Amino acid sequence: MRIAIVDGYSGGRHLAERLAARGVVCFHVHSSPDVIPALTRSFRTEGYERDLGYAYDLEAIARELAALGVDQVMPGTESGVETAETLAHALGVATNGEEPSRVRRDKSLMAKALRGAGLRAPAELVVQTPAEAVTWAAGHPGDVVVKPLDSGGTDHVFFCATAEEVAAAVDSVLGARNIYGDANHAALVQERLLGTEYYLNTVSAGGRHRVVETWRYAKLPGPENSPLYDYEEPVDHDSAPEVAELHRYVRGVLDALEVRDGAAHTEMILTERGPVLLDCGARLCGGFIPQVIEAGIGFSQLSVLVETIVDPDAIEAFDESSWTWPRAFRNVFLINDRAGVAGPLEVADELRALPSFVELALGVNPGEPIPATTDLVTSPGYVYLSAPTREELERDYRRIRELERGSPFVVAESARATTSA
Repeated sequence: MRIAIVDGYSGGRHLAERLAARGVVCFHVHSSPDVIPALTRSFRTEGYERDLGYAYDLEAIARELAALGVDQVMPGTESGVETAETLAHALGVATNGEEPSRVRRDKSLMAKALRGAGLRAPAELVVQTPAEAVTWAAGHPGDVVVKPLDSGGTDHVFFCATAEEVAAAVDSVLGARNIYGDANHAALVQERLLGTEYYLNTVSAGGRHRVVETWRYAKLPGPENSPLYDYEEPVDHDSAPEVAELHRYVRGVLDALEVRDGAAHTEMILTERGPVLLDCGARLCGGFIPQVIEAGIGFSQLSVLVETIVDPDAIEAFDESSWTWPRAFRNVFLINDRAGVAGPLEVADELRALPSFVELALGVNPGEPIPATTDLVTSPGYVYLSAPTREELERDYRRIRELERGSPFVVAESARATTSA
């Protein structure tokens, strides 16, 4: 088996190593030179026989992959979804959809596909001017959300209560590039969905879907009416009352979006009227440490994906109900409240000393510029916690937030200059 992975960044950085360990020959393709450094610096060369570089000419890359005997193409992260599908169709190998489509990237097209399949989707409008958004919002009671069509990680997501906030949010979206390096030529204005937010990690093979992981998000109000990731917790499949409804809905979403093979990461809000889609990425979940998940329950979305790549019929043997976490568990996203230069990061030692500490992932190094946290990409990292009781977990979570109040990730520019001298 010979596989090409497009943009093996973020969660996809683990994929080639795992496949190579199973005897699969892997090649890498970059979809664009413009993906932000926060993603590209996660790339690892381990597991790849060859990196083919940037896909400036898709036809030429397809011919090269054909000559290499590649029989499958998949994305490593969201930026690679469309390129992977295009290359797979050019090679005539199995992939999602009857043809390459923006429906698995563009949130407005996702909602349209869901409504066509009789599934719940948010009310929304694609706009190219602030005035269009203000007019639409005036006809929809309550707050609205303004966001890019195809970004992620709460990049340029704004909760808006007034016409002035809506107009400013649309201006901000249209004046920026998304986290994958693409210019925003339009913005999406939607009803604000109220309820608990979840994400479901699935693996599909030949249209057979399995929900491998279910997680519940908590978010905090951030700067400029945008949300910040707070933490996520696993939801047991055999006891949580909402699981069956969430799982039914996500299967419908995957079918409506023609996700037939591979991993998907689907985010939704459980509202009073039931689950409603926020986004569905036809790829692996983003930043995570698979060994931590696997140590807790014996498998992860990554491990199940690898098994089904090697043997598609392995999907039949996977038992969805086995997702039960044995201890209280939480993944806490770190928050940096001011921009500057990263200091010695001694806070890492304090985090590792927490009684419930499991693992720490830091995305910044001493001496590097560090932004204030405004979305998932600008978070300094995340900390896995596990404890016998939820009370113990909550105590260490509060300690993390206390540590962050002193801006422990940042030293002032003047302090750096003095040290350098």
